Amino acid sequence: MLKKSEKINHRRLFRKYRNENTIAAIRSSIETVGKMFVLPPLIERIINSDRLSTYEIDELNMHADEVHLLQRYSSSWDQTPEIPFIAVFSDGYVVPQHGLIFGKQKSVVNPITHPREGASGVLIDRIARMLVRDPTLFCSTIRTNSQLWEDASHLDTAVPLFPYYINYYHWLVKTLPKVRYARYYEDETEEEVDFLVPPDGPGWMIETLELLGVPDDKIVHPTERIYQVDNLIVPSWVAHSADDYNWLKETMLKRSSPEDTEGTRILISREDATDRHMTNRSDVVDLLEDYGFEKYVLSELSVEESIHLFNRADIIVGAHGAGFADIIFSEDATVIELYGSRLTSTYRNISRRLGLEYRKIECEPVYGDIRVDIDELEQNIIEVISHSP
Repeated sequence: MLKKSEKINHRRLFRKYRNENTIAAIRSSIETVGKMFVLPPLIERIINSDRLSTYEIDELNMHADEVHLLQRYSSSWDQTPEIPFIAVFSDGYVVPQHGLIFGKQKSVVNPITHPREGASGVLIDRIARMLVRDPTLFCSTIRTNSQLWEDASHLDTAVPLFPYYINYYHWLVKTLPKVRYARYYEDETEEEVDFLVPPDGPGWMIETLELLGVPDDKIVHPTERIYQVDNLIVPSWVAHSADDYNWLKETMLKRSSPEDTEGTRILISREDATDRHMTNRSDVVDLLEDYGFEKYVLSELSVEESIHLFNRADIIVGAHGAGFADIIFSEDATVIELYGSRLTSTYRNISRRLGLEYRKIECEPVYGDIRVDIDELEQNIIEVISHSP
């Protein structure tokens, strides 16, 4: 219990109370506790009793009506090459509000993450969220003869694009490459597909799809609780490859209008976020300004502006967060990531795949925020600049 409670960000909860209201904070608290402590064992029992059948993404080839291997692509998990694929279900269902996909015999498909990324936990989390927010819908989905299935709205051929989290990193890096996989399916079959996006998603979702050449009439903005899809196209895990990142970069740069500017040194500010603030931000800003850095709040920029900002950047500094996802648009930059109590390899791995220099600075955790060692930061900046051509 203690280990799980450590995952609850009390600082973020306080800020939710401060920025919204008491009711929203209480509701969020109850939902978080329910999803983390109460519901997972219950949902596991339901799954184990076959009241709700599920299968992971690596089992799709055994259940789908068609499987198209993407032979031109590959990834590497623990040095074992694997090929992503497209699975096709001739009669599938989608619950957009909760990002759930149902294949044969109304079984829940988990297409979000690779099994080695803890995919079963992702699926249970989504089902738990549906149970908390819409218990009537949950009860209907575990009954294969429910009227819910009969009343579903209809789509012909569609690809669900549902990220694990509605944040920029999970959308850009772990979801949008599936558009590339869907294009492969279209080339192979000469069929056009629609893209089903999360309801009420942020504007940058649509902006990124437009920059990838997806016309608005091919984007389905869901308004119904459930859809029946004649040809449900389910891409497998994202390959996490340089090929995918470069495809995103080249395609989106080609469709945007670049600014004719010199290379820049940028500081990513999280002053609009709920956590990982720099408690000594003014000291950090003063130091970096002396070395020609400019501060940017990425939420104030359009996707197109962010793409070109990172594309022309020489040095990128910031606290760990979704904004670093835009390093996939960088050409020859140095990435300096500031960490608190939680170290992850996400952006280090992306940097290495793209041939970018990567450095990390471990900072003093201050609740959910960080205090940056100014001397260490300056030392890293001096080293990077001294090695620049």
